[in-house]
Amino acid sequence: MKNFLIVALFLALVVPATAGATVLSDNLGAGQSGTEIVTSTRWVTASFATDASSQSLSSVVILMDMTSAGTALASIYTNAGSGVGAPGSLIGNLTSPAAYTTSMGVNTFTASGISLAANTAYWVVLAANSGSFDWAWTSDNTGSGVGPFQHTWGYSDDSGATWNTYALSPQQMAGERRRRTCAGNPSALWPGSRRAGGHQEKVQEVTAVRQT
Repeated sequence: MKNFLIVALFLALVVPATAGATVLSDNLGAGQSGTEIVTSTRWVTASFATDASSQSLSSVVILMDMTSAGTALASIYTNAGSGVGAPGSLIGNLTSPAAYTTSMGVNTFTASGISLAANTAYWVVLAANSGSFDWAWTSDNTGSGVGPFQHTWGYSDDSGATWNTYALSPQQMAGERRRRTCAGNPSALWPGSRRAGGHQEKVQEVTAVRQT
């Protein structure tokens, strides 16, 4: 049976509506399968999309932990290229939480002044200004929210200069060693060579406010 490696960026995107925030994308309820390492040079990303309404981003909630003391930076990028795409131009940076969890947990990054167009894909990029972090991923390819749930993720080993992005599919991954740990064995490395399926970072919860 094929292995679907989905780093569903445990991320929730929220858009505040008249009666409260609207969730664009959410897979926080999925079971955790492992983690992706985030450092100052190794950035990890996951995409999300809006529905037929323009939005004002409210917050992004990521299932992650701090593995070495430092500060994380979450940013929103446009989508560049065709097919799976990749992070393009920086739209804005989010405000980090006052403190990060040191065991796997939800961490909320808040947004201000970030407008999202209707029917458009975007990328959440997580990097470390200092220290290091783990971002959880799941083998569950389902999610909720008003936007079409995305199954795309990626990583950069050169601080965003170039990206390797993937979509959830039965095709095999590129034959390269990836620093991915397996739940229950944090020190283990997935061989990454010809792993089947897509790996979707857990963009846990993304919320936004509808613009009128």
